[in-house]
Parts: sequence; C-alpha cells; structure tokens
Amino acid sequence: MWLLMHFPDIKQYAPEMLLERFLPLVDTATRQVKAYCEEPKKIINELGTSAGRLIEEMKK
Repeated sequence: MWLLMHFPDIKQYAPEMLLERFLPLVDTATRQVKAYCEEPKKIINELGTSAGRLIEEMKK
C-alpha cells in the first residue's frame, strides 16, 4: 500500500480491490522485509523500512 501512495492516480483504485489483492500478501511482505534494515535511525542511510515492525505490533 505504501508504494501505491507514490503514484499520482491512486484514487482510480477501489479500496475493496486493494484490500482483496494486497491483504493476503502482508505476511509475505513482513517476512521479506527482515532481509533489509528495520532500525528507524539507520533507515535514513540504508535501504529498508520499519513498516514490518509496525504491522507486527498492530497484529498483537
């Protein structure tokens, strides 16, 4: 979803369609993100994201 926010015409996509397509892949994404930097202070200079951590906390 975050990547879609970078596109200028995101409103052309129905929210239901986005949930249907991307929600099943959230677990895959949170696993794969661990291969990259997740430390908030280090992300400034390294490739990575802390979104996986946020999602894991939200699931608790």
